[in-house]
Amino acid sequence: MQRKTEVVRYIFKLCESGKGPLQIAKQLREEKVLIPNAYYAQKKGKLYEGDPFKWAQSTVVRILENEAYIGHTVNFETTSNNYKSKKRIDNPRDKQMVFLNTHPAIVSDNCFENVQKIRANRRRPTATGKLSVLSGKVYCADCGAKHHYCTTNGFEERQDFFTCANYRSNLGTCSAHYIRNVTLYNMVFKHIKKMLVYVQ
Repeated sequence: MQRKTEVVRYIFKLCESGKGPLQIAKQLREEKVLIPNAYYAQKKGKLYEGDPFKWAQSTVVRILENEAYIGHTVNFETTSNNYKSKKRIDNPRDKQMVFLNTHPAIVSDNCFENVQKIRANRRRPTATGKLSVLSGKVYCADCGAKHHYCTTNGFEERQDFFTCANYRSNLGTCSAHYIRNVTLYNMVFKHIKKMLVYVQ
C-alpha cells in the first residue's frame, strides 16, 4: 500500500509535468492507486465497498488545491445556508481562517505555487481547436468539477455546450447536466450590463 504522502507528491508531480486533473485521475486508476476512502479503510483493517481505484477528477482537484499539504490549516472552507441544510457551499476566501505552518509540509511552497499557476492558466482545447471565452472558468455547482466545453465541426455556434467533467469522464458520480455556451455567454453579458448601469 502506497503511503498518503507519496500519492500526494505524485499527483502534484503529474500536474507539474502538464497533466490535468482528469488525466491524473485516469492514470491513478490505471496504476491501481487506492482512492483516499479506500486507503483509510484498508489502514483501519476494514473492507471498502466499491471500486477502490475509482479516482474522480474532483478528488484530484481538491488535493491540488489543499493548502494542508504545504503545512497550513484552513478553517471555515465551506458553509451552509442554514443549520437545517446538509448541503455545503464554498466560503469566500475572506471569510476563511488560515493558520500558517501548523504541521510539516508534504509538498514545497514552490511546487504548490507552480501547480496553482498551471491550473489557473490551463484551458483544454477541443478536438476542433475551438475554444469558448469561458473555457476553464465554468464549474459544476453540485460537485465542484470543471465543466468541459464540447463542440464538433458539425455544430452551429448555438449548439456548443459545457458539461460536467465528473459525469462526462465516467469517473465520478455527478448527474448528466449541461448548459449551452450561448446561454451562459448571454447570462454573463447581461450581468456585466447591469454592473455597468450600476457604476454609471
